[in-house]
Amino acid sequence: GANIGPAVRTPADTRKHIRDDPHAQTALLESRLLTGAGKLYAKVQETCGQQFWSKRQRVEFCVEKLAEFKRRRRAMGDTAFLMEPDVKNAKGGLRDVSTIFWLSMAWYGTPTARELIGQGLVDDAEFNGFVRGRNFLWRTRTGLHLLAGREDDRLRFEYQPELAKMLQFRDSDKRSAVERFLKIYFLNVRMIADLADIFALHFEEQINPPRRWRRSQDLGNGMSLRDGKVTIGDEKSFAAEPINLIKIFVEAQKEHRVMNSYALRIVRKYSRAVDAKLRVSKAANSMFLEILRSPRNVATSLNQMHETGVLGRFVPDFGRITGHGQFDRYHCYTVDAHTIRAIDVLRDFRLGEGQFIDMPLASKLMLELQRPELLFVALMFHDIAKGQGGDHSELGEHLSRKFCRRLGLSDDDTGLVTWLVRFHLDYSKTAQHYDLSDPEVIADFSRFIGDRERLVYLFLLTVADVTAVGPGTWTEWKGHLFSQLFYAVEGCLRAGRVTPDNQENRIASRRESVLKMCAKGEREEVASALAVLSNTSTLHFPPVVLKDLCCLLAQKSGAYLAVNESLGHTQVIVWGADRPKLFAHLTATLAGANTKALAAYAYSLRDGRILDEFHITDRFDSAVSEPGQLARLQQRLEDVLAGKIPTAIKTPASADVLMRALPVEVRHLEAAAKSITAIEVVAADRRGLLADIAEAIAEMNFDVRGANIATFGEKAVDVFFVTDSEGDKLDSVQTDVLIQRIEQAAKLEANQIRAD
Repeated sequence: GANIGPAVRTPADTRKHIRDDPHAQTALLESRLLTGAGKLYAKVQETCGQQFWSKRQRVEFCVEKLAEFKRRRRAMGDTAFLMEPDVKNAKGGLRDVSTIFWLSMAWYGTPTARELIGQGLVDDAEFNGFVRGRNFLWRTRTGLHLLAGREDDRLRFEYQPELAKMLQFRDSDKRSAVERFLKIYFLNVRMIADLADIFALHFEEQINPPRRWRRSQDLGNGMSLRDGKVTIGDEKSFAAEPINLIKIFVEAQKEHRVMNSYALRIVRKYSRAVDAKLRVSKAANSMFLEILRSPRNVATSLNQMHETGVLGRFVPDFGRITGHGQFDRYHCYTVDAHTIRAIDVLRDFRLGEGQFIDMPLASKLMLELQRPELLFVALMFHDIAKGQGGDHSELGEHLSRKFCRRLGLSDDDTGLVTWLVRFHLDYSKTAQHYDLSDPEVIADFSRFIGDRERLVYLFLLTVADVTAVGPGTWTEWKGHLFSQLFYAVEGCLRAGRVTPDNQENRIASRRESVLKMCAKGEREEVASALAVLSNTSTLHFPPVVLKDLCCLLAQKSGAYLAVNESLGHTQVIVWGADRPKLFAHLTATLAGANTKALAAYAYSLRDGRILDEFHITDRFDSAVSEPGQLARLQQRLEDVLAGKIPTAIKTPASADVLMRALPVEVRHLEAAAKSITAIEVVAADRRGLLADIAEAIAEMNFDVRGANIATFGEKAVDVFFVTDSEGDKLDSVQTDVLIQRIEQAAKLEANQIRAD
């Protein structure tokens, strides 16, 4: 029901009340006569209506509303394209419509919003667009309240299918009903958000007008420059040549210029003039490349081109993904919003501001690029074929090749762009799912990359892509893996190839480096421990860590925890006598302590003991650092090493709609490792999943040699490196049986870890 705040006042009291209260002024703007003759209501309007406000009242009201407008948007993530948006308060929501109407009515003193059309302050298309968008959001919000049985403005995943059905959306050959509903929803939201941005800028300009003594500079074709702002002084001259719709963005990138709100409105008004003839124009395509090559405001220009409708018409393939959302929890934004955000991440790397993530390597490499425009084109097309059916990477490669030819790029430039689009997922997959300590994996990936230039471009595209997926998708651990792979491949490419002889030299060099750090009394003990460590574990740990580890191995068994704030995780090292299901019990103990595993490595020592390493975080994706929690966890792990069986963990019995919709997929990942068997598991993420799978492997008398763990929203994508009890790679029969066993263990029904 409605939230009522009743009050009884005379017209005189009302006038005093609204004088300095923006909320009361807003209520007056929205006031309606419900019943009665209306004499008192008319008197209130005659004495208190916005048409009678003083200039001070107008300015103060608009300043407060603009500040409130910005605060609300920031609190909602400052984007209109979250996949679980707030229909009322998010950017592009109902509150944006109301705010722009309030600002217009207050500043210009009109009694109703529609009268703004007659005064020429907005045109019919702009006003009707607001109204259509508002009406669709009203229907959506009403449906939400009916489904929830209460006031709930969050368009949650579980409501989306039912709401699509309620609003009579149907499945098509390529898209589900919910995807079609979300497409229409986001198109309406985008239209509201874009117009709201332009009008908010307009009112800021009205409150702080340009200095009168500044001269206006003629830029030609109806465009002019005043006080650093590009505007349109002659609308007729500007509209006479459609190429001006591209040229104005080139002008706005020069020096320290920006476009004012009037220019953006005029560009939006004539955006339909971008037609097939303009798209094949050499001059227009050359200007578009000039925009991408500019050292400043590439992301801003593309975003404004998108908001005004120019980008979607100049690049029709991009226009088709506008408003396209994906029904999952990993992708937080629509495809077009994600793409523009990824380009903004690259801008941030170039400037080194750290607005999104702090990654000096990416900033350094971004400054090295000789052809940054190729990276921007690749990012524009990397997800452009989503929603069209088939492999979006392959389809995107085809579409990007056509666009590159249209731009007049060389075969070499076109080859780089299409390669980046086709293989834009491979770097992330290799870094997170493959054994990066395996020289053959690095050598294979290096051969695939081919040269350092492609490595740099693919690295930057991948980091920007992952960062732009949504808040929290980028972690320090991913940064570590991506950097580790970059340096490994860079070294491999520089050396030409990795050979077994080289590996033996690296092991000898690593051991010598460790021994050089030892004091005289430590060398013998450390040398003995180094002899016990396997070659893989010797190369895995850096020398400083390896030295400390060798000192720890002097004890028969134990657990060691080290907080690594820079990488955002806590390192857990456990060593001791091996026994059946030990790895499963260790993972169950970590899960029982409410921690999340980022990675796991298992090694066999030459003296019969095992050495397991885990990288863990708390449930907020931060390093586990509280001293009491660290001490308790260390004791529990040492108890397990001593033979204690961990307490059974009960996983939540309920699963949300996205988890239930996610099928379990288990497959042999042959390319991920050469000497051992790699099994990839895709399943709904839940507490204890890693321990369930580890126990399933142990029950078949196989050993886990390591695991790479990644989580994407509700989806867990884990890779387990497995051998038989003799340390050998599994044969095809063993692999098939293990896959079937893991499929059963990973299902949501298996909601309790058996510790026996």
